[in-house]
Amino acid sequence: MANEGKVLGIVKAEDSDKLVKAMKTHELGKKAQVIGEVSDQVKGVYVKTRIGSMRPLPMIEADPLPRIC
Repeated sequence: MANEGKVLGIVKAEDSDKLVKAMKTHELGKKAQVIGEVSDQVKGVYVKTRIGSMRPLPMIEADPLPRIC
């Protein structure tokens, strides 16, 4: 999915605090934070909602990149 100006890092859980701390030292990384985790407890990709329930995240079916004309 296109999202300009974002970085997603997938690292071992024990390295996440170190990565976030390093990113926050840069001007553009002040809002860096852990947003999720990889687990083998469920099959597929799920999003945890604000109220704590789990919602499946389906694959994108259309072209996810914006058209530049």
